[in-house]
Formats: sequence, C-alpha cells, structure tokens
Amino acid sequence: MSVRELVVLGTASQAPTRHRDHNGYLPRRDGAGLLFDPGEGTQRQMLFAGVPSSAITRICLTPEGIEHSHGDHCLGMPGVIQRLSLERDGPVAVPVPPRRAAS
Repeated sequence: MSVRELVVLGTASQAPTRHRDHNGYLPRRDGAGLLFDPGEGTQRQMLFAGVPSSAITRICLTPEGIEHSHGDHCLGMPGVIQRLSLERDGPVAVPVPPRRAAS
C-alpha cells in the first residue's frame, strides 16, 4: 500500500503571523518528499512538524518564486540547502520550471 502525506509548513503569504508562517509544502509519498516553495522559517517549521531534512528528496520552486522573486516562495532556500549539506548524503534534485514568455 502506498503511504501519502501532505505536511503544510506555512500558508501566510508575504507577511507571517504568530500562527502562520511563510509558504512551504511537503507532500510525501513512499519515502520521497517534495519541498515546494520554501519561504523564510521553513527549517523551523520542519522542526515543529517533526520532518527531518532526510525526508526531502526534491525541492521545487513555483514560477512565483522564480520569475517574480516573491520572497515568501523562495527565501528559505539558502537555509534549507545549508541544512541538507550538513545532514544528508547524496544529491537533492531542484527542478526548475521553464520560463514563461513575456506578455
């Protein structure tokens, strides 16, 4: 049987609140974890949620985080990458979506 889980690390958009942190989502399936849009505070939220860095097998940034530089979608990346380099052996894939055509 397939094991699936969605860990919501934050939903607060641009400004975090006392009870909601910046974006961050970690769907997990059969040992693979895709970290989407790690905003600031993602590492802390992972600790609160009991998610080890070894659970991350890919990091995905949506176009909002890449093209529009929305910090709430990507400013947690440096810390997450640093943590992965300390606690994980082996690569973590970071697929990047194709750039949208200018309108």
